[in-house]
Amino acid sequence: MPLIAVASAVIGILVVRVPRQDVGWFAYAPLANDTFSSNSLVFMDGTARLGYALILAGMLLLAFWAGYRFALRRTGRQR
Repeated sequence: MPLIAVASAVIGILVVRVPRQDVGWFAYAPLANDTFSSNSLVFMDGTARLGYALILAGMLLLAFWAGYRFALRRTGRQR
């Protein structure tokens, strides 16, 4: 189980770090009579969401496994 969790987290990190295509975006703010432009605006696509979900699943699986092992050791039962 820990190998699956670590593999899931590592694959998630690799998926998140895939280079993204730049998106140009601007908006007109009618009350300010000015144009807003941002170079730091980030859109999260489906691939990034998948990567973050894999990282989350891996970390949750590791936490469950660690808690299970700790409980077994505390009760004195080893599997």
